[in-house]
Amino acid sequence: MLEGTGQGNVPVGLFTAIGELTEWDVPVVVASRCRTSTAPLEAMPLGTGLATKTGAIGARGLPPVKARIALMVAVGTGGGVQAARAWFARL
Repeated sequence: MLEGTGQGNVPVGLFTAIGELTEWDVPVVVASRCRTSTAPLEAMPLGTGLATKTGAIGARGLPPVKARIALMVAVGTGGGVQAARAWFARL
């Protein structure tokens, strides 16, 4: 779970770590403390979709606290990246 800045921006230095974690089937969800829309991360402006190219999952407008709970529910059912991606796609 990453708390992005602005509309979910992630420092470039974390892209490698995000890619490695998702390769190991560890979901990485990016949420923002700012009010954001429910649009997917890759549809957000200003390059916020770059994290999705490395495997990050957008929180679909949920604040970090709620996104963390949603992530716990998604992986608590025995899933990894695909389960978390499917869960957040339903939001």
